[in-house]
Amino acid sequence: MLERAHGATSAHDGTAGGHGAPRDGPERSHDRWQPTMSACAPGDAPRLPYVAALDGIRAIAIAGVLVFHASPGTLPGGFTGVDVFFVLSGFLITSILLRDLARGSASLREFYLRRVQRIAPNIVATVLGVLVLWSAWMLPSSARQAGLHGLWSLLNVANFYVWQYLGGYWGDAAETAPLTHLWSLGVEEQFYLLFPALLAWLVRRRPARVFAWLAALALASFAASWVATRSSPPTAFYMLPMRVWELLLGALVAVWRARGARPFGARASGASGWVGLGCVLAGYAAIDEPTPFPGVAALAPTLGTVLLILAVLDGGTRLSRALAHPLLVGTGLVSYSLYLWHWPLIVFGRAQAELRNLPTDLGVGAGALASAIVAVAV
Repeated sequence: MLERAHGATSAHDGTAGGHGAPRDGPERSHDRWQPTMSACAPGDAPRLPYVAALDGIRAIAIAGVLVFHASPGTLPGGFTGVDVFFVLSGFLITSILLRDLARGSASLREFYLRRVQRIAPNIVATVLGVLVLWSAWMLPSSARQAGLHGLWSLLNVANFYVWQYLGGYWGDAAETAPLTHLWSLGVEEQFYLLFPALLAWLVRRRPARVFAWLAALALASFAASWVATRSSPPTAFYMLPMRVWELLLGALVAVWRARGARPFGARASGASGWVGLGCVLAGYAAIDEPTPFPGVAALAPTLGTVLLILAVLDGGTRLSRALAHPLLVGTGLVSYSLYLWHWPLIVFGRAQAELRNLPTDLGVGAGALASAIVAVAV
């Protein structure tokens, strides 16, 4: 589930813009979160300068999701754009936390206050907008369900609601509920609730083993995902324990980079980035409803995103310049709002078209266009 200033995160995780950071030097304070970062970064505190190409990756992610929801047959695996967002979110939030920890300015209270300030206005507006539309234009039973679902969403447990009441991602109930897509924001917010304290503890108590611990957690989560994908697909799809490995992949990239590691030279970096983009796009095209997911299939979009991030961070490659195109960057900057609004307006447009005996494609197209207008406006 989206500022070029202190504490920016990814489009999908609730901020509204890029991912910059102050460029001043490290600070030290008596904050009780003040750990030693010597094993995570040499010299200066980690910094997160604005990288326009990361917004380009966001644009690719939201494009996949939008096309899939508007026309599933056109891009059957476009829903894996959410997995791209997960990896980006894990990378960005970990980079910010590592920087703050190294500066001695990290505070759980400040972190959660910033989260609320970024996420609450947009998601509250979305839920209220859905309630108004459904109360005025839809059946009372549908409006009541939307209201209940909206309450769960505001409490950051939308994934539990979908898992318990709507079932599989491709079921009829999930396809007609206007807030189904907020399951992914629930997963991310639950991750953000737990991860900062864990990372702070690791940096303070196990500074030389931060990467190893996070890698072990990611492997355990992936194993759980692989098993649950076969035994209980809805659980694997919606629940944090089976999804956290995707966010941890991004966190591992952040820790790796904070240590000053550069896995590729300039030429290899460009090539690996194109491979990563190919993996993401292959997932969009080849993964479909019958594919057991997440499990092994999710490696294509997630590892592809890891390669993309590593390839664009230093800039200078043809791919990073392409992903920094103004159109892609602009789309990335509004991707959080677009993600919030596109699905309820598509569902609403489809339902209204059916009620008026109009082509459903017309209603879906109108809903998608309306969501783009709202995303830009807000």
